[in-house]
Amino acid sequence: MTILFNGNEFKYEMENVARLFHPLRHFQFAYEQAEVPEGDYLIFTRTLADDHADLRVDFREGDTCDTESSQVPQSRRFENDCEEEFARMLYRLLERQTGVHPRWGILTGIRPVHRMQYAMEQGKTEAEIRKLLQEAGKIALDGDDAVYAAAGYKPGPLNDSAALLNLLNAGYAQTLGTWDNLTATTANTVTREFERALDRAWLQVSSGAFDYKTAIKRAVDGLAQYMPGVTYPSGHHDTLEVAVRRAVLTGVNQTASRLQLARMAEFDWQWVEVSAHSGARPEHAAWQGKLYHRGGAVVYQGTRYEDFEAATGYGTGEGLCGWNCRHTFFASSPDNPPAWSPEELAALSEKVVPYGSKLYTWYEISQMQRNLERKVRAAKRKYMAETEAGVDATRAAVELKTRREDLKNFIIETHRRMDSSRTSVSGFGHSAAAKATAAHKRFEKSQNDAIIIEKIRAAGNLPKTAKIHLTPTPIDADSLGFDDKHINGESHHNVTKEEALQWVKNAKISATVWGGQYERYYSLEGASYVNIERHYIRTAYKKKQFDDNMQAIMEVIKEYEL
Repeated sequence: MTILFNGNEFKYEMENVARLFHPLRHFQFAYEQAEVPEGDYLIFTRTLADDHADLRVDFREGDTCDTESSQVPQSRRFENDCEEEFARMLYRLLERQTGVHPRWGILTGIRPVHRMQYAMEQGKTEAEIRKLLQEAGKIALDGDDAVYAAAGYKPGPLNDSAALLNLLNAGYAQTLGTWDNLTATTANTVTREFERALDRAWLQVSSGAFDYKTAIKRAVDGLAQYMPGVTYPSGHHDTLEVAVRRAVLTGVNQTASRLQLARMAEFDWQWVEVSAHSGARPEHAAWQGKLYHRGGAVVYQGTRYEDFEAATGYGTGEGLCGWNCRHTFFASSPDNPPAWSPEELAALSEKVVPYGSKLYTWYEISQMQRNLERKVRAAKRKYMAETEAGVDATRAAVELKTRREDLKNFIIETHRRMDSSRTSVSGFGHSAAAKATAAHKRFEKSQNDAIIIEKIRAAGNLPKTAKIHLTPTPIDADSLGFDDKHINGESHHNVTKEEALQWVKNAKISATVWGGQYERYYSLEGASYVNIERHYIRTAYKKKQFDDNMQAIMEVIKEYEL
C-alpha cells in the first residue's frame, strides 16, 4: 500500500495508526505528488486557508474506496492539531473498513496515560491535565471492566470507588502532607534534595498545578546549585535533565497500572495480557504481547503461562511500567484470543525504517535520536561553561549549531517527532540561545569572509602580505591631497581630483599594501591608491583602464554583492 502525503509530512503518527490495523503490511511512502498512486493507497491531503486547514484522507483497497474529511482552525498548536485530527480520521476510516476494534482504541500499544504525557509536553495545564488524568484512568479500566462483566462480575464506575479515586489522585488531596520519596526513585546523593524535587515535580504535574515542561524545569533549576548530575546505586550517572524527566514521567505513568491492579484485586483476577508496540527495547520486546498469570507460573490446558511479575519485571525500574516504559497491561484469560499473534509480534522488531542507505528497527532509530539529543545537551553545557569562564565560546556555539542541525536533519529523514524537553538544559534559556546563535553567525560570517578574501587575492594576484578589507578602511577622503603630476602628467590617466575622491568614498573593498604605506580603494567606477603617511592620492585610474586582474576583482565583488 502506498501512503501519500500532500501538504504535510505526518508520516510517523499515520504509520503508527495504520499498523494498528495492518501490522504486517508493507507500506511505501510518497510526498507532494499530484497523480493518484496505482493499487492500494492512503492519501493525506492538507489544504491551507487563511484561518484554517481542510483535511482529507482518501482510501482505496481493491475495489473499495472510502474518505474522511475535516477542518482544523488556526491556533498556537496548529501543526499538532492537524496531526491529531488526521490520526482520528484515519482511525475511524480503518476501523470502518477492516472491522478491527483495537482494545485500547487509538492508544493501542501505548499505555493510556501516554495521551496525558503528550498533552503535558504541549503545554496544557491545570484543569485540562486533571481531566486527562481522569480520562486516562477511565480508559485503563474500561477494557478490563468489559472482561470482568463478561465473566459475571459487576465492576462499578470509577467515581464510585473511594479506593480507586485515592489512587488516581495519588495524594492530590494530601498536598500539605509529607511526600518523602513518592516516586520511589533512589539516588546516591549527599542530601535528599533530589528525591524531594522529584516528588514535588510529580505532584505538580499530576495535580495540574504546572505543565510538564515547567515542572521539569523548576526541578532542574532548583537542583542545579546542589549537584551537576545524579549517580544511582548501580553506578549509572545521569544529567539532571534526564534523571528528572525519567522519574517524573515514570511516576505519572504508573497511576494507570495501579488502578488496574486495584480493580483486579477486587475480583481476584489472575490473568494479565501485556500490550505491544514497535520500538520496544529488546529486553521488553521479549515479553510484550503475551498472556501471564498473577501469583506464580501455571500450566493451563497443556500450555505454560509464566508469572506476571517474574517474567515482565513489573514493580522494578527496568521492567514493565518502569523507567520510560510505554507498555501497559489488561485483564484477559486463556479463553480470549490474544491481541497479537506470534507473527505480528515478530514483525514489530523487524528492520523497516530507512535511514541513510540502511534499514533499522524503530528501537534502533529511537536510540539514534536519544544519542543526538544527548549531544545537543552536551553542547549547550559546554557553551554555558565557556561563557561562564569568560573564554571565547565561538567554537562551542558552532558545535551547538552543528548538533542541532544533525538532530533536525535526522528528524526530517526519519519522520519522527522533535521533543524540545529532551534537549533542554537548566540555565540555557532564550538569552543564552540568542547569544549562541549570534556567536555562530559571527563565526559563519568570518568563515565566508575569509573565502571571499582569498578569491579576491587570487583574482587580483595580490601578494600574501596584502590585507584585504571587505569593509573599506575608513579615511577622511575630503582632506586627501591629489598627485595630479603623477596621475595625469606622467601616467596620462585623465582623472580629476573629484573623481578620485568619489572612488574612495564609493569603494567596495580596500587593501593595505607595502607594509601599511598604501591603502588601495576599489570601486566599480575606478580605483584610487592612497599614500597613508603623506595623506594623498598617489595614483588613480578609471574603469576602462582596468587590467585583467582588476576586471577579475570586480567580478568577485559583483558575485558576492559587496
